[in-house]
Amino acid sequence: MGFGGEDSGGEDQSNHHSYQFHYIKFHPFALLNLFLDFVCFESGGLDIGYISEVDPLWQSDVWASVLNPEAILVANPVAQMACMADSAAATLGFPLDFLWWCLGTWGSLYPMTKSVSQGINLTSQMAVSARAVAKLHRQLILWGSVGESGLCGMYPMPVMRKSQYSFLLLHPVPHPVRIPIGRSVMLWGEGKEVPFANHHVYVNLLYRKRDCCAF
Repeated sequence: MGFGGEDSGGEDQSNHHSYQFHYIKFHPFALLNLFLDFVCFESGGLDIGYISEVDPLWQSDVWASVLNPEAILVANPVAQMACMADSAAATLGFPLDFLWWCLGTWGSLYPMTKSVSQGINLTSQMAVSARAVAKLHRQLILWGSVGESGLCGMYPMPVMRKSQYSFLLLHPVPHPVRIPIGRSVMLWGEGKEVPFANHHVYVNLLYRKRDCCAF
C-alpha cells in the first residue's frame, strides 16, 4: 500500500495549516507476479483508492463530526492527559490500541480533517497520515486484518487498530526503518525535512499487518 500527503496551501487567519492526501494501493507481489497461488497474499494491481480533495468531510471540522461523533467524548483534559502513556509506549515500542483517540507524540486523532495547528512539518504530516488511515477505516475503505477475526479474511473495522499499521517515509528523504504510529520524530526524523521549502509534499508507504490461516 502506498500513501501520499500534500500541503494544500499554507496558512489561514487562525494560524492553522492543512493537508490533502492521496491514497494509492498496490500489492508488490501481484505486480511482480510472485506467490499468486498463496492464499495469504492479496491479488490486484495498482489502484487509486482515495483522493481527499473531493471529500467535503475532510475539508471541514464541523462536517467531519458526522463520521466521528465520538470525538466529543475525548475532547477534555483528562482524555488528553492519558495520551502521555500512548506517547511513551509508541516511542519505546508500539502504540496502545485501547487509547484509540491518541496518536502518541504526533497529537490527537481528532479532528479527522485536513487541519493541523502545529505547522507544516514532519510531525504534522505523520499525524495527518494516521488520521487519514483512521478515516478510511471509518468509511470502510480499509478493513481489519489482525486477530482471530482476520485469520480467514478481512473484516469491517470502523475504529482503526493502531498496532495494525506502520509507516515508511519515502519522500522527501527516505527512512530505512518502518515507524509505528506515534513514535517521536526526535528518534528518527533528523535530516528528513527539506529546508527553505514553501510547499511540502510527503510520501509514506503504509504497511499493514495481516494474520492469516493458510490451512
